[in-house]
Amino acid sequence: MMFYVYCLESEAKENFHYYGFTSNIEKRLEAHKRGKVRTTKRFKSLKLLGYRKFRSRDVALQFEKDLKRKASYRNRFVRELKTRGGAVVAR
Repeated sequence: MMFYVYCLESEAKENFHYYGFTSNIEKRLEAHKRGKVRTTKRFKSLKLLGYRKFRSRDVALQFEKDLKRKASYRNRFVRELKTRGGAVVAR
């Protein structure tokens, strides 16, 4: 099983990014689109900027926690995703 840490970007609100963790990226993105995720419910125009794939659940959760706590991690992750065109970054 693979685990994903992903970044959503608002097309309407400049510099708004949401970082999340999931084991099913398609299902989670659909939940965001349908307004089923409390944090992103009010943002109607979110797009997937990209994601990083992990084999370990614990490593993925730690990476998500680091993104949410450290601006330098967030900035580097967003820059990396934009540079690679949102391509999957395997770990």
